[in-house]
Amino acid sequence: MKIIFITSFVKKYQKKIVGVVELDNGEKLQLEPDTIMQFQLQTGTEIDEKTLHNIRLADQKRKSLQKALQLISIRPRSAGELRERFKREGYLEETIESSLSHLIDNGYLNDELFAERFAKSKLQKKDIGEAALRYELHKKGLSKQIIENVLTRIYLETPPLDMAITAARKKLRTIRVTDPVKRRRKLYQFLSQRGFSADIIHRVIAELLN
Repeated sequence: MKIIFITSFVKKYQKKIVGVVELDNGEKLQLEPDTIMQFQLQTGTEIDEKTLHNIRLADQKRKSLQKALQLISIRPRSAGELRERFKREGYLEETIESSLSHLIDNGYLNDELFAERFAKSKLQKKDIGEAALRYELHKKGLSKQIIENVLTRIYLETPPLDMAITAARKKLRTIRVTDPVKRRRKLYQFLSQRGFSADIIHRVIAELLN
């Protein structure tokens, strides 16, 4: 393959220069200017398949790092969230893992710290049990080990029973029915939906309604 033409354009909304490398097989590569400079690409340059693969990898890494830093600047992210995002956008697995390793090594990503901050933020907004919080952390693509570590630390600081009692007291003020059985049922359903275990719920009901 041979490069027959190199040009560039500015992306309208991002105000970013993009290089366009046209090959003699009709393929057009949209590359970062730094990638073009790295491989010293110019009109007439011959490119084999291995070099083309390396060009794509290097360019994708640049793009993925830029994208990751942009997303992290909006809000903290887990490595799992970014991995799924890049997969959806068609990045090569080799590029994804290389970029994530770079971000982790340079302190931009820290799943343990992210998980703890995310969990505490959730609990500040609403008292929820281990099952609900575990599910929320799982959705962020965090490993099972990190999730369990964070849950252990958080619920040592504030036991689930204390959280459940706090949530139950607030809920009881809104339950208008006076029938004891119905009050228990409504409170049980509420606490169950909040992710508290059956054992915790029974202890709360025993303390507040008996």
